[in-house]
Amino acid sequence: MVEIWFTESWNAYWQDAAAAQAPLYPAPESLIGNIYPPLSFYAVGLLGKVLHVDCVYVGR
Repeated sequence: MVEIWFTESWNAYWQDAAAAQAPLYPAPESLIGNIYPPLSFYAVGLLGKVLHVDCVYVGR
């Protein structure tokens, strides 16, 4: 059995954004924020892109 933590979809969103070379820090007036260190998003996003799997699985 695999436990699903409530932040996995949030992390996968930012990891996909990092893999697509989208900006990780949105404009200050936007409704979305990012308080996590971006290095992990780049690492997991790159692995997900290289392995052709979802970032949720790579992040686990």
